[in-house]
Amino acid sequence: EAEVGRIEAIFEQATANGVEGLAHLTGAQARALESELNAHAAILSPESGLFDSHGYMLALQGEIEDAGGSVVTSAPFEGAEPMSGGGFSVRVGGEGAMTVTSRLLITAPGLSAQAVAACIEGYPAQDIPVGHFGKGVYFRLMGKAPFDRLIYPPPIPGALGTHYRKDLGGQGVFGPDLAYVEVEDYSVDPAKAAEFARYIRRFWPGLPHGALTPDYAGIRPKLHGPGEPQPDFQLHGREHHGIDGLMALFGIESPGLTSSLAIGEAVADTLTETQ
Repeated sequence: EAEVGRIEAIFEQATANGVEGLAHLTGAQARALESELNAHAAILSPESGLFDSHGYMLALQGEIEDAGGSVVTSAPFEGAEPMSGGGFSVRVGGEGAMTVTSRLLITAPGLSAQAVAACIEGYPAQDIPVGHFGKGVYFRLMGKAPFDRLIYPPPIPGALGTHYRKDLGGQGVFGPDLAYVEVEDYSVDPAKAAEFARYIRRFWPGLPHGALTPDYAGIRPKLHGPGEPQPDFQLHGREHHGIDGLMALFGIESPGLTSSLAIGEAVADTLTETQ
């Protein structure tokens, strides 16, 4: 019951952002839709759903190639220098190491955003935001999925928090939690199942004992450390670093994937305005 105010704040923010079809639910109304759910109040978001990330990326690759572009992997970025006449000289590593030139340069490398910016000649070090690794793990439910809809408790400080989804294969998955780490480590500690179970039983009291199994882990490129307020994504153009034709993206964590088209439009609009 103490979390109802936080739910209402999410409703107001979502409405301001133009999310369609939202509705307030009482606890009884929520349980009428999802009988296993424990809730004092809820928001129903009929426009929310699952996102096929691999299908999405294949579709984008197809559109890029249809327009004459290329998607090149296993070609690490090793550095770039602005050229005197405009544009950039970009050093690319890998088996076919080479130098390419470009009119514009956009960096969006997630966990490597700070390291990549530091490899661009003339990028002021003081304008590179401090980065943190926020690890989150997931546990999969062994047995029948309890809910048909996505179930999101109120967010935890600094992150979305552990929520429920039924994946594209119909299995229930819970996660992520949040732990700050110093290195990329994608292992999942099975001992965390007990902690997950305690949290999950707040909204699903019927979770069977021993029904959670380790699934996978992800690491988010955060711009805030423990106890610090969570900032928005940062899109640094010329007004930040003073380099024409460069956009550097920092802190693009979840939901950076699902909002990637909007982020792309913002980057394109900014670069168009400055050219």
